[in-house]
Amino acid sequence: MPHTHDDSAGSQLALLAAVKLLLAPHRGDLDSIKGLRHELDLTRDLLASVEGTERKLLSFEVTAEALMAVLAPPSQSQY
Repeated sequence: MPHTHDDSAGSQLALLAAVKLLLAPHRGDLDSIKGLRHELDLTRDLLASVEGTERKLLSFEVTAEALMAVLAPPSQSQY
């Protein structure tokens, strides 16, 4: 079955769920938080350097914040 553009949103959500599960044991770990933030910042910079990616950048930001929220200590709603 060929993969279409419409399929990619579902695939991305499945990957997000899997990554969140993998990150959960590292909740509150400052090194993990800093490492993920660093990698996300590098990826954001790369994505922002490509023309015509405004919608992709917005989608990236939403996903990045969802991942960071998994690592935030339980007492913090946003990191």
